[in-house]
Amino acid sequence: MGLDFVEIVMEVEETFGIRFRSEEFSSIQTVGDFVSLIRSRIVAADTVACPSLSQFLRLRSLVREVAGKPELRIRPSHRLESTLSSDEIRRLWQSMQEKLGIYPAPLRLPRYLRNTLLLIAVTILFGTVGYAIANDVVLLPQALLFSAFIAISLILFGGGFRSVPPVGWATFGEMTRQLSGTIVATRNLHLRTDDLILEKLRPIFSDILNIKPNEIVLSARLIEDLRVS
Repeated sequence: MGLDFVEIVMEVEETFGIRFRSEEFSSIQTVGDFVSLIRSRIVAADTVACPSLSQFLRLRSLVREVAGKPELRIRPSHRLESTLSSDEIRRLWQSMQEKLGIYPAPLRLPRYLRNTLLLIAVTILFGTVGYAIANDVVLLPQALLFSAFIAISLILFGGGFRSVPPVGWATFGEMTRQLSGTIVATRNLHLRTDDLILEKLRPIFSDILNIKPNEIVLSARLIEDLRVS
């Protein structure tokens, strides 16, 4: 599936305070599959003993492995950027996908690098457009294409330097809460039935897919019936 599915997953995760594991995606074929997974997380919130502790221990083990420091002491309040190097943070993000089966929110560029790349892109844009206007307006489309090419190149170049945790992932405590979402829900825990969960999902599907809410039923297949791309 494509971008529609990604948007739906992100909205569902935010709405219910959960994180889907990578192996769960292949099991989501209908709206009812979404509802079942969400309900299992809501039920687990009452039955799983201290999910935060188990997830913190998993995270701590992975951080120590990535850093190559078996005795590294970390606390929930510790910030990643104060504990790990930029390379270690990037490896941790990759390891969470490979070993924990989740896709964390993407890392960001450091502010100084983001501002530098933006300044370069803007300078090139104004420079090429100004040159085209001053010399031959016919060159303006080429100038814009060249500026767009440089901007895309800078984005690709900067991708390898992303090392700043996004909002909600800056401390080990925040990361633990995110990981706990793979076991339990943390929001809308009062929605205990399939019908109540479905009613919460309908606006999400309707807005993203631009379809009528009454088309969103438990048996609706994502691709065949709802045309999720």
